[in-house]
Amino acid sequence: MPKKLLIHLGPPKTATTSLQHWIYDNQNSYTYLGINQPRRPKDNIVYNKFWLFLNNKMTCKELIEFLENIKTKQVLIFSEEMILTDNWKNKLNRLAELKNHFDLHLAYCYRPTTKALPSYYAEIHSELPLAMKNSYELFLKDDRVGAYDLEKILDAITEKKLSLNIFKFEELIKNTLTLNSVFNTSFKGFDFNKNIEISKENSRKNKSGNIYEVIDKKPKYPTKLKSLLIKIEKKFNISFKGVFQKNYYIKIDSSVKVDELSKKNKIFFKKYIDE
Repeated sequence: MPKKLLIHLGPPKTATTSLQHWIYDNQNSYTYLGINQPRRPKDNIVYNKFWLFLNNKMTCKELIEFLENIKTKQVLIFSEEMILTDNWKNKLNRLAELKNHFDLHLAYCYRPTTKALPSYYAEIHSELPLAMKNSYELFLKDDRVGAYDLEKILDAITEKKLSLNIFKFEELIKNTLTLNSVFNTSFKGFDFNKNIEISKENSRKNKSGNIYEVIDKKPKYPTKLKSLLIKIEKKFNISFKGVFQKNYYIKIDSSVKVDELSKKNKIFFKKYIDE
């Protein structure tokens, strides 16, 4: 009997970090293969292999052989919110390859784009090209925004003959969902049927209204200390980035494009998912 592989696709700004915390902390009837939070490279060997596979840097055969050589339960769970951002169609192609080896179940968290997209833009603002930093509208034309187009995502999933369950962000943060309801499964085991508890620890801070805090993702270490700090980080598996971060605030005005996508998603969800 093939193992069950449950994959949570995010997208960003849908409480993914908190969900990953919970999945990792509550594994008993399943094995969690996704990112461990907080992210520490040495703790994420299995996740790193999976990410190499999704990005065409490891064959399906190599991934399967790797997974067969580690001790896992019959049910495996992988969670990564970046699957549907850049090169997402290629990543779905890779996921489709796994159908021949696993009983595959995908899950997607639906959150209105008027809330999710401004927060996502603020989250990655410090890493964006200068043109996108200066123009929210330009960013909205980027391939990453496709992660929030329900119809486009579902069309691609259907084309690959994959199974996708869509669940609501509002229900997730109210702690009313279980793993079985997230993945539309009916597995036995207490950890599949108890309510998922989501914390608010990683929520994007709003100064007021449409003013968002941007976390500096690439803090600069003092030149004279850089090599020493990097050596210490590698040796003790820690990070000094937080010490040198220079966070800032940006204003994100409402966008007709976001409003239209939000309206389109709402209609699509009600017609095809909620009925």
